[in-house]
Amino acid sequence: MLATNANNAFIQFPYDISFVDCAPSPAVRFQVEQHLVKLGQLYDRITDCKVAIRLHHKHSKTRSFQINILLDLPGKRIAVSRDRIGRDARADIHSTIVDAFHKAHRQLDDFLRIRKDHSLRIKPQPLTVEEAGEPEDLLA
Repeated sequence: MLATNANNAFIQFPYDISFVDCAPSPAVRFQVEQHLVKLGQLYDRITDCKVAIRLHHKHSKTRSFQINILLDLPGKRIAVSRDRIGRDARADIHSTIVDAFHKAHRQLDDFLRIRKDHSLRIKPQPLTVEEAGEPEDLLA
């Protein structure tokens, strides 16, 4: 889905936010969309993104949130998964989202840095006049 969030910042790539085993939350969706805007500003060639927010009811007093992010780029897929366990899971979900998107941001930064380094290494450098020699030398 291509959409704008409440700040009218445009998310420039298709994305899907799903809530598994928990009720959809407009506040959580808004927070995720804000992070998607930042990722889109970092790299404008993102082709797709899927975010899954899951609530595990493992124990009666402890709840665990899991955030999964799949970010598709040309030639690369970034996958991030973060878990948070705590008594007050509502307070923890926001920090789990921040942690997950921080990790995705770092992985995207690494991808862009490697890509930039690689493109700098393979670009042929033009010869200077001194290296090329005289035009007559090239024909001989």
